[in-house]
Amino acid sequence: MPIVTLQEAKSHLRVDYSADDGLIAAYIDAAVATFQRRTRTLLGSQTRTMRLSTFHTARLEWAPLVSLTSVTYLDESDMEQTLSASLYRIDGRQFFPSVVFYGSLPATAPESLDPVTITYQAGLVATPPDVRICLLQLISTYYRDRESSAPVMLREVPFGAKAIMDSYAMPRLYARDDA
Repeated sequence: MPIVTLQEAKSHLRVDYSADDGLIAAYIDAAVATFQRRTRTLLGSQTRTMRLSTFHTARLEWAPLVSLTSVTYLDESDMEQTLSASLYRIDGRQFFPSVVFYGSLPATAPESLDPVTITYQAGLVATPPDVRICLLQLISTYYRDRESSAPVMLREVPFGAKAIMDSYAMPRLYARDDA
């Protein structure tokens, strides 16, 4: 089920015709993408992967952590192996988790740039009411201010939406996250 339905968005916008349905649906997708990108908080549980050049402590880029699925690596023969869970742990809170490696770690493929892959599930399983309000505010802003420039005053992201996103925001990291 979508986080915000087309009918909910149309009701919030006070739109009672179908001519703009495609546009409003695109704004719903854009609002969800904006929220996720700005906060690094996924809406709905999603699988993410992170690649590392070595076994080093890695802060996961997407939150909240639901579960760590696996840690795999390319061994010296370039064959994929699964790392024993006894050689790593999750450190930190749900919204700022890190994978910490320790013990006698195996050698990895010398020619591979990113031989270590962390696969995990992250995302809010249920959408809090304030996040839904934030999404509706963003959709409303996109619908109201359709052009990138206009003869009237342009508006920033509504304060309420920004405040909500800031409360869920996770610090930016500089690891490569695929997905």
